[in-house]
Amino acid sequence: MALSKGKGKEETWSSGWWEYHALFDQTQRPVVWSSTSTIFSAHATQPLVTARHFSSSKQFVLQSPGPILTSPGSYDPPTVISVSPDSNWLFAYFPSTEIDGVGCLWQRGAPIDVWGVKEWWTLNRGAGIVAASWLGGTREWTIDDAGAANRLPPRGPGTPASNPTLILVTETRWVTVCYLRQYPPLSLKMISCPLTESGFVGEAHPSPAEQGTNRPGSIKTCTRAAIGLAYNDPAIMIATRSRVLPSSAGDNSLSSMNLGLPLNLEMPSSEPELAIDWESWGEDSSIELSEVRLDFDGNSSMVLYAMPLPPIHGPGLGLTNLTFISAPPASLDAAETPQGIVYLAASYLDFGDYTCTPKSELVLHALSRVSEPISNPGTEPRHWTYHQEATRSFTESVLTFMASSTSGQTPSTFGLFAGILNSSGPLPREKTRVKEVSIGITKVFKLPDLTDHERWEPAHIMSSIDNAGRDLPLNAVLSFTNSMLLCTTLSSLSPSRISLHMLPKLVGNLPPSPALASTPPLARGLATGLLSGTSTADLSHILALPSVSLDEVSETLYHALTLAENGQDRGTLTWRALGLVLETYRMRALKMHSGIEREILTARWQTAHDMCSLASCNAAFEDCKDGDAFDLDAVWQLVGLSTWVVAFIEKLLKECVLASDLAGPRDQDDLFDSKPSSPVHVAQLPSTLLHLAHPYALRSLHAALSNVTRFKNKIGSLSASEENSQIAKSVLVDLIDCSGVDLNALEPLLADLLVEAKKFSAEETRRSLTLCEPTTLMRSHINNAIDKVAYAPVVDKPRLFIKPFELMDGVPQIFEGRKDKAKDVISKGTLTGRAQGVVCLRCGGQSEVGGDIPAAHASKVWQAWERMWIKYCICGGAWVLAPRKQK
Repeated sequence: MALSKGKGKEETWSSGWWEYHALFDQTQRPVVWSSTSTIFSAHATQPLVTARHFSSSKQFVLQSPGPILTSPGSYDPPTVISVSPDSNWLFAYFPSTEIDGVGCLWQRGAPIDVWGVKEWWTLNRGAGIVAASWLGGTREWTIDDAGAANRLPPRGPGTPASNPTLILVTETRWVTVCYLRQYPPLSLKMISCPLTESGFVGEAHPSPAEQGTNRPGSIKTCTRAAIGLAYNDPAIMIATRSRVLPSSAGDNSLSSMNLGLPLNLEMPSSEPELAIDWESWGEDSSIELSEVRLDFDGNSSMVLYAMPLPPIHGPGLGLTNLTFISAPPASLDAAETPQGIVYLAASYLDFGDYTCTPKSELVLHALSRVSEPISNPGTEPRHWTYHQEATRSFTESVLTFMASSTSGQTPSTFGLFAGILNSSGPLPREKTRVKEVSIGITKVFKLPDLTDHERWEPAHIMSSIDNAGRDLPLNAVLSFTNSMLLCTTLSSLSPSRISLHMLPKLVGNLPPSPALASTPPLARGLATGLLSGTSTADLSHILALPSVSLDEVSETLYHALTLAENGQDRGTLTWRALGLVLETYRMRALKMHSGIEREILTARWQTAHDMCSLASCNAAFEDCKDGDAFDLDAVWQLVGLSTWVVAFIEKLLKECVLASDLAGPRDQDDLFDSKPSSPVHVAQLPSTLLHLAHPYALRSLHAALSNVTRFKNKIGSLSASEENSQIAKSVLVDLIDCSGVDLNALEPLLADLLVEAKKFSAEETRRSLTLCEPTTLMRSHINNAIDKVAYAPVVDKPRLFIKPFELMDGVPQIFEGRKDKAKDVISKGTLTGRAQGVVCLRCGGQSEVGGDIPAAHASKVWQAWERMWIKYCICGGAWVLAPRKQK
């Protein structure tokens, strides 16, 4: 960083041309953002893939393949990292200057920080991986301008028999498809073919040996590649940029590439081809295009087709970025099967005489399929046509990265995200107070004219004052699915950290959209996250910022759920919405040290967590039913769930009794009156009382109570010969009789309340769910429920508030010790510590079910129920390994 004094002795920062050279020589580090909000990047100096879960401190390193473990010093950090859309697979390529490079495929375990090497293979020097992409991703969700949720058409070819399916482009300008069968044999298969020649290769026939199509005296190697998938089109578009390098005359071997040149530039007379090709050495001035198809014959074979297309001639040398942009079709009518537009964006850098900031240029090409093949005598049919749409130049600043996303956007807001760094800028006068300075902006360009999008407000790219102008963030990735945060890596080879930046914000509604007029911008991203079931941690992080008011948070969540309900089953959506509001309020509560707002937030997310727990308990009871009876092999697991349900009912009824004391007594004649007898403000009512008003919560509570009651009755009716069941019966009787609650009397009372709760409008139940507390319109219903519980013969207050062991000297300490033991968030039992535990990144719950399942379970039914929670907690959060306790 160079400091200079401007007018008024103002200090400024500036960057040199060398800071941007990593864009040209491809030394910037790869970084990807998975659907579980895990950020994968390359280690600065070692051949390792590092990972960090966003919004948590969880960091880990992926296990290395065999060759790297044996000889780590022989390999460089990975140059290509790619994660599958479902976050279950990850690929990385490790080059080497000494030996053959290594490609590795990892498969994710149950926790998101457990990855095992599935396959690895070597690649000859000069035949390394340049680009990677995945096929068979799920269809994306989007919100249109009318506010309706729609699924976008599929992109690329279908993969009905393989998972995963990975497309790789090599330096030799070949394309390789790597895949695993969904049925035996499960070994990794590969088929390859050249991009420069028309032809096909089938799985049943061995792939030809990969080799370059080079002229004597030179080697043509691919340096840039992009893989594009269009909507409603099975074609795979591949764009490559190559560089012609010198080699020994007549030597086309990739494994024995010789880049040495004699000091004497006079060419030997015996090598006329070398002299002729001298001027062609260096970077190509064109971008080569190929159409690739992958077909499955419906029986057992994959077939890979490749057809080269006419090249695109660019403005010159210095290509720094190449990416396909798949714009969704304007119409989503399935009967029309419209095809989306495909753009190819290319950025160029001109360093001139290396004395000033390089000039950058962005060129956009539009590709479209010809409806009728064009056939000319002596030529092959052309199925694609393309032309240059727009060009945008940058002189005082430098274009460094670009990306696109359809998530959370309407057709009127779709565009290209572009990072533009300034060459210089002012430094703040008070450096002790201001720690960061803006070094550039992220903009959104309209397509196809590349003008500034009026719907998006540019966002600043920040850097520390000490680092301004150097170690620039040249490579970036958008947060997966939601695309609300920008993750960048620095350009230098020194150890560095990834940086997070805000992306541009949507402003206004142009043209006016009545359906979206009052919708907060974040609501659309949250809605698509709810519909797709992917992580929403990036959006929850924004809502948890102190700059966002609590009213704005609840309003955004409400509109997100409103938009999502247009396109998803309400049962599944409600469970996902509970996880979202839990994550948002808990994340916000953790950012506050103390105060009333933190207590409110904590009560809200715990209420959402209790709803998830009730739903999971009901699922367990239903799965363990055997006709009218229950699976006796799971009796103790069901006793554990019953203990939690009874304890929760006690907590809920205690709140009712305490709330009734605040409201004052009511006449017995008014118990079933819907009008409140006293002005109890909703804010005075605990959030947990939402279980008596929201239909989903009340239905779960009633079902859980019924399951516990039936389970007790079934166990009680068994013969005395069942010793295990008799012990369980005694435990259940003690548990329920000492609870101070008449479960048999409470069950019909809850049924009556559920009938009344169903009268609330969908808007009211939706708002109460996103608030996680009763709304104002629910006040009358809540007061009525409180009176019914408090004054009906349901509660034995002495037993409810005072437990027998609390009246005995010396015993409370024993029970308190048991109470303090950590509970399993899934099974509700005590954590044993004998199995590897896991921790939920969303709610913080611990479990030994989501990690290693004990093989000693006698109940197969219970074991199958546990498998439901292998990858996700009851709140929908992802697992990470819990740290093992020191013995």
